[in-house]
Amino acid sequence: MCGILGFFLLNNFKPTKFPLLDRKKFIHLGLYIDIIRGEDGTGVGISNTNFNKFMVEKRDLPSFIFLETKSFDNIDRNLLDSPFAIAHNRAATRGKKAYENTHPFIHGNILLAHNGTLSSYITTGKNFDTDSETICYGISKQGISYLKGITGPTSLVWADKSDKSINFCRNEGRPMHIAYGEGFLVYASDEDILDFLIRKCDIELDNSHKYNFFSTKENYLIKFYHEEEKIKPKVSKLKIKESSFYQSKNKYSYYYNEKDNNAKKRLEKAGLKYDQYVKFHINGFDGNQCCVFGNNKDYPGIIFKHTFVTHENYKKFNKEYRRSKDKNVEYIGKLTYSVVKNGVLYAILTNISKVNEANKNNGKDNLPAILTTNRTEDREVPGPNGTPMPYKKFLALTRGRCGLCDNFIMYSDVADCEWTRDGQAIVCPECLEELDKEEIREFL
Repeated sequence: MCGILGFFLLNNFKPTKFPLLDRKKFIHLGLYIDIIRGEDGTGVGISNTNFNKFMVEKRDLPSFIFLETKSFDNIDRNLLDSPFAIAHNRAATRGKKAYENTHPFIHGNILLAHNGTLSSYITTGKNFDTDSETICYGISKQGISYLKGITGPTSLVWADKSDKSINFCRNEGRPMHIAYGEGFLVYASDEDILDFLIRKCDIELDNSHKYNFFSTKENYLIKFYHEEEKIKPKVSKLKIKESSFYQSKNKYSYYYNEKDNNAKKRLEKAGLKYDQYVKFHINGFDGNQCCVFGNNKDYPGIIFKHTFVTHENYKKFNKEYRRSKDKNVEYIGKLTYSVVKNGVLYAILTNISKVNEANKNNGKDNLPAILTTNRTEDREVPGPNGTPMPYKKFLALTRGRCGLCDNFIMYSDVADCEWTRDGQAIVCPECLEELDKEEIREFL
């Protein structure tokens, strides 16, 4: 998961409608708070007044450090002349954390930023470390027809020197939101972040448009021309194939959504079936795809796999596992699908959680009671003083966030948290571990 944000100005734009200081604030503050969508690299792309010379400054640093560098100072000095800005916070999925893999990218007439991870794409005679730069190069050589050959969750923003335009395209796998001002537009991947920036920068939206704040429609190319007199998008159909991964309803994982009768038969032959819970031990991580792999000695030849939606949750889980003294920790997950890849049978798990020894024998088939229902909101979690509480009530009371660091607490981590003395807030495992108990004793 990455984050994209920026602005675009028409040629007849009146600076009083969106002053330079507000544009600088929009980019500076936007990058700072958009770190929640990625901290492995930060970059900004702009152009000169004539829209015929691009400039990109980027570093493989989190935004709060990048904003203090000379690289960002260079952007800050030249922002006055630029009719657009494309800013990006990277969460590394494909390609290592490095300067050359940080967005935006420039190839030919195209300056592009990408949010997503492709499961397949076509190379065009030149190899790159990231799928994102491959897209940029492909569009520069083949135009938008290149996008018909890619597959996977995608949201793209790119500037094109050839027609002085900014372009938006996405499928259902990744978001993008746009808001219209008078003679300009602002945009961001995250709706809440865009709304916050609009209010914080005192941006006045153009009420002459029926919809002046909206989510872009999936599988359409939306193009805005710099030399238009009014904000008027040119919209055309452009289908970007969804990945073979399908986002589950609980929004915690992806699983394969393909018909594979051979895999199902092999699974049934091993004595497994869909929707049952399986215990497993973790024996590997794949940082590029945010995957965790595991095995169960009772099911030889089957690899159990879980894929996180967010890189943040993957890193949190990885860190928790690595720092565990007992590498033989047992986990449990719901068997959702199976697939055969290169002769190997993968059993795709969702709702993974550490097996809580204290909760054994409370649920079906010796599984924790917390895992025996399908809908997350219908389950119970430990409340104040250990009293069971519906998960829906827990979210209403705490917003699902730690009372100290305000980080989101995953459903599977609630049992490891501690409630405050008044029962109105909860403290996450990371804060409990990293903060001295004396410092927080007054709250607990």
